[in-house]
Amino acid sequence: MIDSGADLRDPIFGTDRDGDGVADRIRFQRDFVGAGDSDAADENGHGTRVAAIIAGAGIAGAGIAGAGIAGAGIVTRQGVAPEAGLVILRALGADGRGTASDVAEALDWVLANASRHGIVAVNLSLETLPGNDAATLADLDARLRALSEAGIVTVAAAGNAGHAGIAYPAIGPDVLSVGALGPGGGIAGPAGTGSGIDIFAPGTAIAGPDGTVIASGTSFAAADIAGLVALAQQSALATIGRRLGAGELAGLLRETGTAVPGAAEARRADPVALAEAIASLPADAVPVAADPVAAAAHPMGPVPDGSPSIPVFTIASGGAMPPVRGMAYDWKTHTLLHDTPATLAAAGD
Repeated sequence: MIDSGADLRDPIFGTDRDGDGVADRIRFQRDFVGAGDSDAADENGHGTRVAAIIAGAGIAGAGIAGAGIAGAGIVTRQGVAPEAGLVILRALGADGRGTASDVAEALDWVLANASRHGIVAVNLSLETLPGNDAATLADLDARLRALSEAGIVTVAAAGNAGHAGIAYPAIGPDVLSVGALGPGGGIAGPAGTGSGIDIFAPGTAIAGPDGTVIASGTSFAAADIAGLVALAQQSALATIGRRLGAGELAGLLRETGTAVPGAAEARRADPVALAEAIASLPADAVPVAADPVAAAAHPMGPVPDGSPSIPVFTIASGGAMPPVRGMAYDWKTHTLLHDTPATLAAAGD
């Protein structure tokens, strides 16, 4: 996960048996903001929420400190892949903003260390406008292409800003773009008919790990899919003896997805249908990259920092939500627990 970091000590990410101050399921963590260091602690709260959706374990505890939520005896919700290990790479600061150079450094780290840490997915719940500094975005595209060719699925939030089209990097050819669904199952925010967005997942007024409604946005829909990618690769190893290629998995997600009301081109992820499709695949199939018709290749040059033309990335979520009774989404069963539409805000509000 490349985001604002995470609450490294929260037991939702596992116990700390070795007493090093970091939950055991966080396999590695690093800060790429500015000079960077070895401490990827979350100073914003966004990354902690995203990580909890991906791989939080349902436990009794005090909630997520990084999100400003506390209370004795609260039962936390379970993430999509609660047994998965996490690599936390901090590229967004306390204000939820980060530079292209910091994001590039984090991607370079993934490319160099993916095999060592068994990385199968990269979650990018961040966005910038696609038209920003074409040369810089081309260098980032080259890194994303390399991840795809290595069989690593990059999942990115489609964005909530309301600008025309899909935000970058979700718009890239080697990225699995994720849009958000609202409480009625339809598209939330500015995604329109869903054209150009690979897959959708719930992202409006998502219940936080401690059960309170905290926020809306494609950030949280993307996290749902990143967790599902981890489960899909685990299922593939167990049933057909191999991992899926990035493009192979992206295609299956869409092919097995269910229709979204009022949006003919949109598909909602269906974990059960996905698992069944994986089990029917041949073991010797040749994995393909995320997009067989790739954009022109670019050398992976250094991404500069400090120039006004260099794009700034921001978190891809809507405004903070009050802790009132709204929609509660169970990440494990992919079902709505309860729904009070009057209390909800659409992604991008």
